Amino acid sequence: MPPSVILNVGQVYTPEIVVGETLILSVKITVLDHPLTTVTWMQQGNILSEVDERVTIRNTDMILATIGSVISTLQLNSVSIQDSGSFSFTANNAAGNNTLRFLVTVICKSLDTEFVNPSI
Repeated sequence: MPPSVILNVGQVYTPEIVVGETLILSVKITVLDHPLTTVTWMQQGNILSEVDERVTIRNTDMILATIGSVISTLQLNSVSIQDSGSFSFTANNAAGNNTLRFLVTVICKSLDTEFVNPSI
């Protein structure tokens, strides 16, 4: 049986985050029959890895994931407007895979601006 994920597969999740903040996406995977072999996080179709200094990926108990649960967390520091868009998570094992999709919106938080009348 493919790994099941504890979010609705097929549903697109739509988190919002402010420029400069840290994006954290977490997925809980339940492994029933076959060991979990890989998990993959992607942004705009490109595989994310810790080669990018802004990216941290943590997977709990991957070695022990023959039966039970694994939590995979993606952390992307200092998000920018260019980080808006699709992210996905895929869990694979010998029986197949499941993918979750996230549509992340990065917003600019407007700063209060004080206008001074130059004629005063």
